[in-house]
Amino acid sequence: VGNFILEFGNKLFTSPLVDADKLSVLNKEIIKVKDELIGSKCISNSKGILVSPLLEEEDYELLKSICKNIDVSTLGFGNPFLSSCVIMNDKGALIEQTSTSIELSVFENIF
Repeated sequence: VGNFILEFGNKLFTSPLVDADKLSVLNKEIIKVKDELIGSKCISNSKGILVSPLLEEEDYELLKSICKNIDVSTLGFGNPFLSSCVIMNDKGALIEQTSTSIELSVFENIF
């Protein structure tokens, strides 16, 4: 399910494949996006959002209108599926060891 949902603050961005009615128990604002793998292509915490270059442009603009601290990058030496390269929360992160210094620099600037 994590591949289809991105949480940022009090909002859930959900894939069109997800039945939003079943998520209402989470007491968050549910926003449908165009990209089916929003949770794979983006990572977030309370500080910002990192977005894959594969994300639909329309969805990027939507995220950008909600979060001012946002950037586009890959991790794990060019892997566009960001959630497969990192485990994180507001206190720290474990990042794929093959990530380049440029990828890590973008990551640090956001989070």
